[in-house]
Amino acid sequence: MKLKRCFAGVALALSLMVVCMPEAPVRAASNDGAVVQPCVNKTQWYYRTYNGKRQRRLWSITYEKWMTDWMYY
Repeated sequence: MKLKRCFAGVALALSLMVVCMPEAPVRAASNDGAVVQPCVNKTQWYYRTYNGKRQRRLWSITYEKWMTDWMYY
């Protein structure tokens, strides 16, 4: 019984330590002074008429893949 209480106390202390530890600061791994800039996802809508109804689909120019399925509008 005493061993179970001791184990429970240690587990509780360890879990509190993990929750209360501050996060480490994040730094860029660049030594040449290069500036990191986010890339904008460029997209283009494509349109078609399917079975007499208009549809559109979104194409990602940046990633060269379809972002959506054909949808009616």
